[in-house]
Amino acid sequence: MCALTLLSKAVWVRGVRNVLYHTCVQLPRKRNEGEDSAIKSYTLVPFVPVTTFQNLQTVNVG
Repeated sequence: MCALTLLSKAVWVRGVRNVLYHTCVQLPRKRNEGEDSAIKSYTLVPFVPVTTFQNLQTVNVG
């Protein structure tokens, strides 16, 4: 898993006492390019900004 810096900044934007409890993220899988790596793929975790969390749907992209 590779959490991007925008996700970290979005979670901590209000400080330590007022941490965001809801965040919207995507979970794309990436193929590992290293020849000698034991792990075949890894997951990126980018932050997706949304205005509201009502009526969000799960979308599977093939």
